[in-house]
Amino acid sequence: MQKDFSIIIPFYNANKFVKLSLENTLEISKKNSNIEIIYVNNNSKDSSYSKIKNKIKNLKNFKIYNTNKKKGMGPGIARNLGIKKSNSKFLTFLDIDDSIEPKNIGKLIKYCKKFKGNFFLIKTKSNRNDFKNISYNKKNIKNFFRQSNNMHAIAKVYKKKYLVNYKLFFSKGIFEDIFFTFKCHFYNKKKVGFLKKVLYEKKENFSSITLSKKTFKHIYFKFIAFKSIESFLKKNDIKLFNKIYKDIQYRFRGEFSNEYNEIIKSKFNKSEKEIFVNYLKKLYKNSIDKKFKVITLKDKITKKKLFNV
Repeated sequence: MQKDFSIIIPFYNANKFVKLSLENTLEISKKNSNIEIIYVNNNSKDSSYSKIKNKIKNLKNFKIYNTNKKKGMGPGIARNLGIKKSNSKFLTFLDIDDSIEPKNIGKLIKYCKKFKGNFFLIKTKSNRNDFKNISYNKKNIKNFFRQSNNMHAIAKVYKKKYLVNYKLFFSKGIFEDIFFTFKCHFYNKKKVGFLKKVLYEKKENFSSITLSKKTFKHIYFKFIAFKSIESFLKKNDIKLFNKIYKDIQYRFRGEFSNEYNEIIKSKFNKSEKEIFVNYLKKLYKNSIDKKFKVITLKDKITKKKLFNV
């Protein structure tokens, strides 16, 4: 029998979050017993998998799975498995250190039953400013590159059929949300909905993959996210790629400048900063057209630091 809704929770070495996460999902389950909770372990080395498994073993609407090590690491790999294992029309992704507001679950299910689109956003409680939502699709996809917008996979509800039909799955590694979110908007031809009741609470976990101390991996996977989008457009719609080439370049310059500034403002010593900057320049140099016209401060930084002009 199909469930009303699926909540997919990827985790890795999550011992310190297990208790609060289970308290949250058990409360959700009490509000609606026809919601399935899917925990997906991405090769944890601590005891978080066994802790969760022992707590949910007698609960019919709770499931737990392990990803295949050969598929790689990253929350996206776990989310992919969760999508395939889910048994509902709609699903959402929840980070194990975050929570969903149980008291508004009824409103969420009611909204899902009326919703005719492919995915919708849910109001988020967060101290961060990167949950800004703009409206765009394939016709005005340049907004994805030109504006600051929500590139998270979390705090959104997806129709499973839409994800499966268009093979909208995640890449391995980190910053996997960026390419996934781009494809969701690229293929979407329906209105993106928005549920105005606060449902998702984003907690500040500075030990998380994306908020922890910057590494080469952070720089590499952020770059790869946008290179993947570039390659995707070249392969699937070269006409559109040519049309928005300047917009894509604008984003690459912005990302280079952002990364450069983060390195310079970091607590790395002078030698470490030099190593990171050289790595950054090596990654981006062949992807940014040297002849661009300087319009923004970020452009100015890119021109000077990447091309010594």
